Amino acid sequence: GIYNAIFEGDNPHKILILNNLGTAYLQQCQYQEALKYHEECLASSQRIFEKDHPTKATVFINLGDDWAALGNFAKAIDYYEKSMRMFESIYGAVHP
Repeated sequence: GIYNAIFEGDNPHKILILNNLGTAYLQQCQYQEALKYHEECLASSQRIFEKDHPTKATVFINLGDDWAALGNFAKAIDYYEKSMRMFESIYGAVHP
């Protein structure tokens, strides 16, 4: 895509663009395309961020939304739970 021409390799700006593209496709009910961008976003974020990072936890939420829209609620719940565990690991169980 165009983001590869602009950004070489993995970086936070590319991750933001991939995430936003996925969300835009989800809002247009193009669920497979949304899933593709969110999965690429997750792969990129796993390469550059530490084990637990808020960006990765947010991508897990978006992947959950993609799978819920596709009717795979078990996968959606799995991603939502991964996100919750990661946010708890980062911020603790009690966070405003």
